[in-house]
Amino acid sequence: MDPVDDKQQPMHFPEPPLQRLDEEELQRILDRHQQWLGALNKGRPNPEEPADLSRTDLTGINLDGADLRGANLHAADLKGTSLLKAKLQEADLGEANLKDANRLLAKQLADADLAGTQLQEAILDQKTDLPEYLDSCRQ
Repeated sequence: MDPVDDKQQPMHFPEPPLQRLDEEELQRILDRHQQWLGALNKGRPNPEEPADLSRTDLTGINLDGADLRGANLHAADLKGTSLLKAKLQEADLGEANLKDANRLLAKQLADADLAGTQLQEAILDQKTDLPEYLDSCRQ
């Protein structure tokens, strides 16, 4: 018999699976987020919260033109998602998967939380020095 180890081992829990939304539910969340942004832009008190799409499977979804400024996309999977003219400024994209995201410009990520974000092979504009840009976003 092995002696009992006095050192406590950290507990490791499996990550819960990503949620997949149907089109109607995603549209409801996006519509509520637009209402939140509208009230915010007009300086009105707003009981609504920004969109919470954290840990959501958004792979391959067309989000062209979506205004997701300030949304919670933490640990969301956006692999292969089309993001032409999508607004992601100030969004929480920490630990999100943006691998192979299409039509993404670095300026769309201004002031976004990108800690741990996977951006490999994301199509970004060629004028931006991505490592320098990401460093500026993390400060």
